[in-house]
Amino acid sequence: MALTALEKIRLGRQLNPLILDANGATGLRKITIGRQINALLIQLGYGSHTAADNTTPAANETTPPATANDSEPPEPAKPEIVAAFLNGDYVTQDSDDFTQTLTQLEPYLDIFLTMDDVLGGASDWLREKYPEAA
Repeated sequence: MALTALEKIRLGRQLNPLILDANGATGLRKITIGRQINALLIQLGYGSHTAADNTTPAANETTPPATANDSEPPEPAKPEIVAAFLNGDYVTQDSDDFTQTLTQLEPYLDIFLTMDDVLGGASDWLREKYPEAA
């Protein structure tokens, strides 16, 4: 089910205070907030990220080389913010900066990265910042 823009805004407004509250929370409150954040991320379409999503193809599975008569234009280079996000460079940011990074990634969604990529980065950030919630 695709969310409308208003539904995304509503869920985003619910998510932002939770991320801010998680920064100062301790113990069970932090775990509860982490679960609420995860539930909202899933509602926003980020899905669940598992290790199986990161599997690499077998050595005998190769992509055929591009030929001169391929009609597709070459893929543009990934923006620096996308490459850094996919490399995990943002997992140590505080919650405000990480929220801003997610907002900056929005124009590149479905072009240079997928919702699963964003969810994976968000999950990695949550595990790094709140290990007891993971």
